[in-house]
Amino acid sequence: MNALGAGLLPVLIQLARGTSTGILLLDSEGRIAWENPAMRELLGLRGGAVSPAMGLKIVELPSVRAAGVVSVFTRLMEGHGFANVLVDFTSMVGRTSSYLMEGGALVGTDGAVSGAWVPCTDLAVGAPDSGRLLAMQRMEVVGLAVTGVVHD
Repeated sequence: MNALGAGLLPVLIQLARGTSTGILLLDSEGRIAWENPAMRELLGLRGGAVSPAMGLKIVELPSVRAAGVVSVFTRLMEGHGFANVLVDFTSMVGRTSSYLMEGGALVGTDGAVSGAWVPCTDLAVGAPDSGRLLAMQRMEVVGLAVTGVVHD
């Protein structure tokens, strides 16, 4: 795992383990460095299995390319966050879902991007708008919590 920050990483992992929102941590090169249990469930992995995408660059995944969000992740790794991006996505194990995604860069004291966090909420295709709004509100709360920890 590339420089996600020795002091910050354990805090982020503790926060991510305790949420029902799927969360990916990316290293400084945009490789998937960690996924929380909720993310494994969203991806359709069974028994705590690790994603076959672990260690791969997120922008090189065929499903990310097919979803048309390569530029979103490229900008994320340049230090630009994103919020409320709705993506239809098929995991490497074949599970298709709609995800509401956001992302934030982890920037070191030297100004360099040392990684990123990407929370994902699974939205069933055709979910009622009220369900999507609630999911967006949850994502905002998770994003604010993680951003506060990053700034501290």
